[in-house]
Amino acid sequence: MRCIPDVSTPLRKPFECVVSESLMSLAIWTGLSRNLDADGEAAIRSVSPFWKSLDQGAATVLVAALDPALDGK
Repeated sequence: MRCIPDVSTPLRKPFECVVSESLMSLAIWTGLSRNLDADGEAAIRSVSPFWKSLDQGAATVLVAALDPALDGK
């Protein structure tokens, strides 16, 4: 982990680390494609062989945000 000085807020010590996580939930099937015709839906489905439900996609974000096992990694 690389520590970058954070001077954006007086509540932090000048050299306290700010950690940022990044993730990609892959393909989450939502209602955004509900009005597509069969060809449009087939095109969207071809993007990924595996689609997550809304609950699965939300769980990915929550684990990244809250899992203490990821602290400092």
